[in-house]
Amino acid sequence: MAIAVGPQDVMASRFAISPLIETMHAQWVLAGHYRAGPHQAWVARWRETYLRLTRELPALRAAGAITGNKGSANVDFIAPPPTAVDVPFEAELAAVRATPVARAHADIERVLAVRPPVAPWVRVLLFGPDVVALVARAYEALWSEILVHEWPRLRAVLQRDVAYRAGRLAAYGWQAALEDLSPQQVRWRGGRIEVKLRSMQGEERRLGGRGLLFLPSAFMESVGGRTWRRAGRTRWSIRPGASPPFPPRPTGGWRR
Repeated sequence: MAIAVGPQDVMASRFAISPLIETMHAQWVLAGHYRAGPHQAWVARWRETYLRLTRELPALRAAGAITGNKGSANVDFIAPPPTAVDVPFEAELAAVRATPVARAHADIERVLAVRPPVAPWVRVLLFGPDVVALVARAYEALWSEILVHEWPRLRAVLQRDVAYRAGRLAAYGWQAALEDLSPQQVRWRGGRIEVKLRSMQGEERRLGGRGLLFLPSAFMESVGGRTWRRAGRTRWSIRPGASPPFPPRPTGGWRR
């Protein structure tokens, strides 16, 4: 995939931290859809809590059919683009809850059209009148029972990455900002950002002065890209260049 950028795109690009999107990323890891990597001890610690939540809140399992997939087979309404550098989880969740049900259903229909058939109960839930409220409640529970305990540590890791990469982009340009993201996946060449993504092979995009939205992730080990259809921006999930945010549990007290 190649992304053509112009001089205006440096100024228009921004960096953000999304607690809601990180909650969704954590779900993918807890559910086993993505490799735990350095978070294996953390996954083991929270696995039973996560499984209990999936039993109590079926929407959490149903969301697995419409998020965490390759390419464009992901809904937009569950993970709206962050509107600020460090937006609170509650503000992001409010944006999800404000999604019109008809728009959510259209989003879900688009994704399921290119996915394998889902279980009947999943389809009933996803196309029900309460799908937006049910999905929002599921992610709120995942946040409040699991992610919120680690968010200060996670946020600090992500903030360091944002400060580092934003500084590189502003001072030295695209090549400096991108060169250590993932040498095997991302490189700057001839005024274009070249990204190796199997789901977007051969695609070419032009930012047209809108810039990129850089979104670091503590859970995703590789670079990913996404275009929000209603926002006209591209989002990149990147692994922060920092040590794993979840060290082994120490003996004695631990924030739980």
